[in-house]
Order: sequence, then C-alpha cells, then structure tokens
Amino acid sequence: MGIDYQDRRLPKDGPSAEELRAMARLLPGGAKDLVSLRGRHWKAQGVDIETLAEDEVLERILKDPLSLRRPILWQGDRLLLGYSAKSYEGLR
Repeated sequence: MGIDYQDRRLPKDGPSAEELRAMARLLPGGAKDLVSLRGRHWKAQGVDIETLAEDEVLERILKDPLSLRRPILWQGDRLLLGYSAKSYEGLR
C-alpha cells in the first residue's frame, strides 16, 4: 500500500486511520515514529508520547495531522519521514 502525497495538503487532506496504521507498521517505533515531537502541534498537546498506547498516538494524529513528521515519502514497503539528504540519495 502506498499513497501519492504529491497533491495532498495537511491538515485538510490528512491520512486516514487505515493509512496511518499501514505507515506505523513500516516503522520500528510504530505510530510514535510518525510524530514530529519537536513541532508546536505536538508540544501543544502537553503529553509525554511514551505514556501513550499505539492507538492513542494514532487518534491524536488523526485529530491534528499537522503533528505528523513531514515530508512523507511512501513507496510500497518503504516510508521516509522528514527530510534527510542521505535518505533521499537512496531513492535515485
């Protein structure tokens, strides 16, 4: 499963619960790895992510999709979050 995010804009066109679960399965830390912990949207929630269960993290992302790490590049079973020149080099 993959999504072409080229034309999607957050928060209006944020990922669905199913899409978030599929992305979380591709990450070693699950849904917690999807969150931009340094971003103001997550910080405004005032909660320690380590105290939350996977489903609770997903619900918070659904309510505030701007708390997602961006950009999101999802190709098949490969998911890249945030910008990293080194990671992007591997896409060529």
